[in-house]
Amino acid sequence: MAHTELTVREAAHRLGVSERTVRRWLNSGRLRGRLDVRRDGQRNLGDQWRVDADSVREVAADVSTDRRRRTPPKVSVADVATAVREESRRTLEQIERLTAEVAELRETVHRLLPPPAAEPEPRSEPEPRSAAERLRDWWRRLTTIGDDYR
Repeated sequence: MAHTELTVREAAHRLGVSERTVRRWLNSGRLRGRLDVRRDGQRNLGDQWRVDADSVREVAADVSTDRRRRTPPKVSVADVATAVREESRRTLEQIERLTAEVAELRETVHRLLPPPAAEPEPRSEPEPRSAAERLRDWWRRLTTIGDDYR
């Protein structure tokens, strides 16, 4: 049987993967191939991979096995509902446990802290200033900047 080589595009099509994946597999050694350096006199026409067809057939068998293994198992709606109910039950138990712990901590804090002092007198708000007063204060601050450094 003659030795057959494929392009990266042909190998990708046969394997059902992207061309980039084929190049990665060539670089890692999962696929066998050779790098064909194409030159035309002084110009470099670029490198092109030639993939061994036998290697593609071997990897194709592995890829189909991988796909079957990666297929997620079928799950029924009843199984999902049961799992959600169980997770909800565990979450509610955790919330109840944490709520009891917070109540216990709150009681401990109230026991340890002294009673609050009398409420201080509310501060009276300053009288609103007119726009002219605000402008004058702003100008005074602006013109005195740097006076401390003279």
